Amino acid sequence: MNNHLRNPMIRTTLVVGAGLTALVLAVDFGCAEPLLELLGRIPSGDKFVHFFIAGLLSLLFNLSLGGAKFRLGPAWIQWGTLAVLVVALLEECSQRYLPHRVFSWADIAANVAGIVCFGMLASALLRRSAQRHLEAELA
Repeated sequence: MNNHLRNPMIRTTLVVGAGLTALVLAVDFGCAEPLLELLGRIPSGDKFVHFFIAGLLSLLFNLSLGGAKFRLGPAWIQWGTLAVLVVALLEECSQRYLPHRVFSWADIAANVAGIVCFGMLASALLRRSAQRHLEAELA
C-alpha cells in the first residue's frame, strides 16, 4: 500500500471526497430529485448544503495536507483551501450548461463562506495539535 494511503486522514478525505463527488454528479445530472425537493422545503437548505459540503472538503483537504500554505501578497493561503475553491467555482460555473441546474452567485457565496470557515478551523486544529506535540516533547 502506498505510504500516503496509510494516513487515516488522507483515506478519510478520499472516501468522503468520492462520496460528495458522486452526490454532486447525481444532482448535476438530475438523478437526485427527491433530495432537491427535500432541500427546497428547508429554509436556506440549499445554501446550508453548499456551505457544509465545500467547508467539509476544505477541512479534510487542509488537514490531509498538514496545513501546507503559500504566500499570496500579504496573506498565507492554504493549498487545500485553494484546491476546493477552484473546484467549487468550476462546478458552479458548469451549471450554466447543465439542464437540471441553475448558476447562482448565492451558491458561490455559500461555498466560499464554508471553505473559508472550515479552512480556518483546520488551521486552528493543526496549531492545537502542534502545540500538544511540543508540550508532550518538553514534558
